[in-house]
Amino acid sequence: MMAAPQRNPEEAFANEAFDAMLSATARPGQIETLPAGEFGPVIAALIDRECTFFASDEVLIQQLGETGARFTPVGEADFVFCDVDEVPAILPKVKIGSDLYPDDGATLIVAAGVAQGDKLRLSGPGIKGHDDVMVAGFDRAVWDHRARQIRYPTGFDMLIVDGAQLMALPRSTTVEVL
Repeated sequence: MMAAPQRNPEEAFANEAFDAMLSATARPGQIETLPAGEFGPVIAALIDRECTFFASDEVLIQQLGETGARFTPVGEADFVFCDVDEVPAILPKVKIGSDLYPDDGATLIVAAGVAQGDKLRLSGPGIKGHDDVMVAGFDRAVWDHRARQIRYPTGFDMLIVDGAQLMALPRSTTVEVL
């Protein structure tokens, strides 16, 4: 009798992280739990040698580079990793795709607080009516700039990581500051 194949721990970790990100993206504003804190689970689930990335932290650049992904300027990156205080400078440069290739828009992965801070009202696909959430550290101008920059289906998706907590704000989600 042949034994069933066993998943290795790295594969299980990446799958658990991907499931959390998928659930969070399908339900914007809902907080999901990653299998570990910070950017590690996102990197394990999303980044490989076919990706481009931007990060300003040297340790993070090295960690991302170990996946085989290529470091690029922010305007060319598929994935942009940053702290919340970097967002105002980075946001105007983030790829938003085109009408022909909207999937070329970047994913912005931001270290910021969830379930605390400023109150936002979210609406759009995956949200019944609207949902009020809290995020910390974002300047109000970020949300105004996001609203001007996103013209669905073009735009960028955002993952907010707070330790092992994750909230997604896909480009299809409308964000209103309360």
